[in-house]
Amino acid sequence: MIRRIGWLPALLIALSACSKGAATAASSQPAASPPQPTTPSAATSAPAPAATSVAPSPASAGAVHYYDCVSLLSDPQIEQATGLSDATLFSEEHGEAVKGQTYCAYSATGALSIAVSVFTGPAFDQVFTPLETAAGNASPVSGLGDWAAWSGTAAGLGTRVGSTGVTIFFTNTGGGPLGVSDPEGAAVAMARLVLSRL
Repeated sequence: MIRRIGWLPALLIALSACSKGAATAASSQPAASPPQPTTPSAATSAPAPAATSVAPSPASAGAVHYYDCVSLLSDPQIEQATGLSDATLFSEEHGEAVKGQTYCAYSATGALSIAVSVFTGPAFDQVFTPLETAAGNASPVSGLGDWAAWSGTAAGLGTRVGSTGVTIFFTNTGGGPLGVSDPEGAAVAMARLVLSRL
């Protein structure tokens, strides 16, 4: 079973490759998450949409809230966003790795794994905020939440509304191509749905 925090080390490595300040940010990451099998290559985040500053918002964690994965994104909605005909939810967790994190893992033919996480409470501070801070050179995505960015290196999207963070990562667990023609567009479409349901 794919666990939700397993992508964090991969994300930090990807961020250090695409962001000049990421190595420093990665070394200051809390070591609270136990090693897990890697899941989706981590997403990255960057400056606020339509803003010129790279510094993340000083948002701080709010209350812990968990979400039902099927209510956030149904299989047909994942299929429509990705163009894959067989995407299906196969794992759902609520706070098992970090209190305040909802983790939804979807799979599709070709060993594709799509991890969708919502971070609230302690998970927002411990996991999402360091990712946002380390986002450096990720590409900003305008019109999505208070802040959003895409990392092609990590095949992932990070976005935030207030003190709730959302990440969407794509990984081919077999090491091959993702099989999604426009992963950024798919991630943005899925994030819009998720944000509308928080």
